[in-house]
Amino acid sequence: MKPWKIGAALFIALLVLVLLHLMGIVSYPSTETLARKYTDAIIDGDVERAVELASPGCRRLVEEDAQQDIQQYGGAEVRDIRVEVVDGTGSDEEYQIAFVTFEYRPESQTTWQAGKISLSTDYEPIGFRQLSCGG
Repeated sequence: MKPWKIGAALFIALLVLVLLHLMGIVSYPSTETLARKYTDAIIDGDVERAVELASPGCRRLVEEDAQQDIQQYGGAEVRDIRVEVVDGTGSDEEYQIAFVTFEYRPESQTTWQAGKISLSTDYEPIGFRQLSCGG
């Protein structure tokens, strides 16, 4: 294949992705990615890293939630992490909810326990997906 054809194909593919994003069909990063990053930050006890995932207007509330989650799960050993994403309903299709389930074992304990974190994400069609205040 000629180099100009490859360049044209890549340009068209990029243009399609941009149009899908603007139409609200594709968002970045995914809710699953945000949920996994948030969970990693919680397990690591890193409030700041969790808060960075939130939209500016929700950072204070996400910080409060993160502090509570860290009290429960921070520093624990974690296994079997699963993320279920539920699309928003009604007129707000950009809104999604993530349910993160896992098993955790707090430091100095031998028993595994069930853990669950719920969070929500939203995005503006020209922006990036971020944690939102609901969830």
